[in-house]
Amino acid sequence: MNLNKLNTMTLENLKKYAEGMSSLYPKHDDQIRDLYFLAADEVEGGESETNECELAIGSIKQLIADLDRI
Repeated sequence: MNLNKLNTMTLENLKKYAEGMSSLYPKHDDQIRDLYFLAADEVEGGESETNECELAIGSIKQLIADLDRI
């Protein structure tokens, strides 16, 4: 078993996370989807998959935190 693989964020995992957050916050589905697709585009352009996924998750968490303050 490759333990590094388990700790590595992938676009597949990000997609599942984004879908879950979209279900919880349907009014912000478009913004959450945009963050997922931005990460996917960056990875396609040669950026680190792990880094882009972590950035997207951070952005989604920030979006939700901002909503909680409204």
